[in-house]
Amino acid sequence: MAEKLTKALSENPMSVRADQSLPVLARANVMASALELVEEREPATSVAELIRDFAWVVESVNPHEVLRDVNEDRAVSGFPDVPGIDSIEGALIERRKAYLLILRNLLNNMSTEKLVETITQAVSVATSGGEKHGPALLDDLVDSFEVEAQGFFDKEFKSIVALVRNAREAAPRGEKTVSAVLDSLEQVARNWSRVAKPIHISAKSRGIVHRQSHEVASHMRNLGVELNNEHNMLDQAHRVIALLREIFPELTEVAERVEQDAEAIAELRNQAHEITFGAEVGLLFKQPLAISASGISWKGTTYPLSSIVRARWGGVEHYHNGIPTGNNYTLDLGATNTQQE
Repeated sequence: MAEKLTKALSENPMSVRADQSLPVLARANVMASALELVEEREPATSVAELIRDFAWVVESVNPHEVLRDVNEDRAVSGFPDVPGIDSIEGALIERRKAYLLILRNLLNNMSTEKLVETITQAVSVATSGGEKHGPALLDDLVDSFEVEAQGFFDKEFKSIVALVRNAREAAPRGEKTVSAVLDSLEQVARNWSRVAKPIHISAKSRGIVHRQSHEVASHMRNLGVELNNEHNMLDQAHRVIALLREIFPELTEVAERVEQDAEAIAELRNQAHEITFGAEVGLLFKQPLAISASGISWKGTTYPLSSIVRARWGGVEHYHNGIPTGNNYTLDLGATNTQQE
């Protein structure tokens, strides 16, 4: 059997994951050897599947079963029995360290793009997208990946904070200026999410949070609220919130708040299109008054709603394109001193 497995490893390392005839520990060792022989051209998907299967096999190793198998073989060979479980458990801890090193070496020999894709797929499939706990070896691999990627996260975190600050400073100069900053922010945020994705999924499966990603999301969300509440930029606020909704779905607390923000923005946008009113105002000489999403028309002049209708989002009163969240609002038609409530 050993000769057969050795030949299989040399001819097609990926084939050994289908062989379930071996004892669990022996199977884990054969799969570890296969991982050391994976060729560079092997697609990320198949490598991710092998890593996932290997991690679950390692997870299923039972020290008591290993003790039984070892002592059966030692009895046949004429060696004395291993006296207790402690030595087996100590040896398995060392094997896990060796397994982790093999996985790290495998990933480190890949390009950055393939490395991230491989570990993301392995973690996602093993945990059903973070909905269930995965094998401990895979958690260890993700933790190791996070440590090695910390330099990237520190650098990109500073870039995101700076871009958020730039967007705030650009807001008084108008939406086009803000949009240009948001283009850069979106690019950096998407790159962050791509690298942090396996960490997000693993953390969700373990009921924890990637702290830096949570801070990034908070900075960006606060920017979205400020763009809407302080600068009447609903479209740009919607862009920020939609981006957060897309790239951070595994951050449960953030996702819930962003979902509420998205619903609030959708309601505001709908109300902007629904505002319609028309009437003849005046006791003797009547003048047409019309209210629509484009503004208020009075005596041949159209007043933008952004300057006269108050609305709220996130608990802060603000002006924005005539989008009130309540049923009552005040229209101040400039010098005419006419009010419609």
